[in-house]
Amino acid sequence: CPLTTDCVDAPLFRVTVAPGDRTGLREISQAMVDKVASVPRERVGKEIGRCTEDEIEAIDKALRGWLSLD
Repeated sequence: CPLTTDCVDAPLFRVTVAPGDRTGLREISQAMVDKVASVPRERVGKEIGRCTEDEIEAIDKALRGWLSLD
């Protein structure tokens, strides 16, 4: 999912990710599950950080809801 620093109150399809050394983010951001898209492998850059297991679970839950997979 793409990330944005333009955060909105939409907990069903935007998951907040905290900044810090672990995530590599400088500002509070949100994963935008409503903007999910495929990206060619050659356009994927190096890893800048990682989400916590709780953040991944929240993103997974939001994706399942957005894609009607529940």
